[in-house]
Amino acid sequence: MQIDDGFRRYVAHLNLEAVAQSPDVVYFVDRNFVLRGFNGAWTRFALANQGARTLRSYPVGCSILSAMSPEARTFYLRKYEQVLERREGFQHSYECSSPAVFRRFLLSAHPLPERRGLLISNHLIEEHAHVREAMPLTSDYLSPLDIVVQCCHCRRTHNQAHKERWDWVPLLVQEPHPHTASALCPECFDYFYQAS
Repeated sequence: MQIDDGFRRYVAHLNLEAVAQSPDVVYFVDRNFVLRGFNGAWTRFALANQGARTLRSYPVGCSILSAMSPEARTFYLRKYEQVLERREGFQHSYECSSPAVFRRFLLSAHPLPERRGLLISNHLIEEHAHVREAMPLTSDYLSPLDIVVQCCHCRRTHNQAHKERWDWVPLLVQEPHPHTASALCPECFDYFYQAS
């Protein structure tokens, strides 16, 4: 388990051994939503899902909001601020799939004492083989600037040749394009964020 030494006193009331051993991805952020610590499941999940670059790009000390698409950032910022203000938890389900496996998680955010930050956990609630039609990787998914736009939830890829389409391209999930931009496809935006 990795925790910023200066933040450790704000989580000392927790059973940190249980957090460290949890299969759920658990992390701590301060009141400015800067990552201050995480358990081993954070690293294991990232490495098992081609996230080594993500681990390097978003270490302890970075804002978790910087890793989100603009739509998700607006949503989570509002919800996390409410958790701190009201001192009550928040839960939200989201999709985070791999090339072969559909997965849905339940995110739970809980305030730390004195509004010092949040404990955020991500619990797996659904997992099964994909039923989406797999599309081959073609130039249809590259913008003129060689950028791939991928949904940060379902991980479908925006089809640049057919603007209304977001397709399941497992190869781009397995080996992300070096110039990938995160966004929310219309379906995920409507499902996960419009009703909330």
